[in-house]
Formats: sequence, structure tokens, C-alpha cells
Amino acid sequence: MASRGIKQVFVSSLTEVFTTPKEELGTLRFEGNKVYKYVKYNDGAGNVAGVAGNTVVYYTNAGYGNNEVSMDTSVLTIAAGQLMAACVDGDYVWIQIRGEATHTTAFETSNDGTPVAVADGVTLVLGDADGALRGQNDVVDAAAERLPEIGIVTIAASKKFIANFPF
Repeated sequence: MASRGIKQVFVSSLTEVFTTPKEELGTLRFEGNKVYKYVKYNDGAGNVAGVAGNTVVYYTNAGYGNNEVSMDTSVLTIAAGQLMAACVDGDYVWIQIRGEATHTTAFETSNDGTPVAVADGVTLVLGDADGALRGQNDVVDAAAERLPEIGIVTIAASKKFIANFPF
């Protein structure tokens, strides 16, 4: 006999944006084979507004513990997840951290002497532009410079990938 889990009721939908928190920051939400996290958005020093479907990073070293994210990669480059809604400084939103997702902007090609274009099955790392993802390159991403792997491309032409951001 299969056991039934307790279904949690959330106040906010995954694509809603609020100026005051409606869920506890850091709350994890499991829906099917996808996982989401409730966070606060910070537009950072560059005043980078959040774009739905693009990648965010934790804002400063305290960002993970404070559940605060940004698309401004000039402060810190620890990938946090993918925004579920467009937002601005101080908004409360959901990010997707696990499961199949579609990225809004095109995947970047790595920018070294032997560029790696993104194709099906390529491992993704944080890109060079704010909110971007790119294919991992063994030359650029050598052991000393390696970025954490945060996804695997499933359908490059459709910008689909399996997200695997840290919890």
C-alpha cells in the first residue's frame, strides 16, 4: 500500500510576486518532480531587474543563509536557481532549483580558444552575463577554475535543461 504524504498549502502561486513575504523565506516546495525555493530578490549594485526564466545567484556570502538572490553576478557567483517571475529589488518570489526547466535566454557558448556550443547532454554552469547559463568547458573550467555544475541540457534548441541547483 502506497503511503500518502501531507500536502502543504501555499499562499502564493509559483509565478506571483509580492512586496511582503507570503511564505517563510527558504521554504521548499515540491511539485511533481520539481523543487522550488521561496526567496527575496535584490537587484544588486548593478540594479539588475529579475527576468523570469533566467538564473539567479545568491546575493553576497550571506545570501544563502538569508535566502536572498540577484541576477547581478558582479557580487557573487554561486548559482541559486531559476526565477519563476519577473521581479525588482525587495520582491519575494519562487525560484526553481530542481527538475526540468526552460531557460529564457539562449545558452552561452564558452568563450575560450576552443568554444563549446551547447548541445543536448552538455553540462551547464553559470554563464558570463547576468542571468545566463553556458556549457561547461574542460579548458576554461579546469580544476582550479571549475564552476559548480548546475544542470544538464535535454533539448538545446528549446533551451530545456534538468536543473540541479544547491538546496
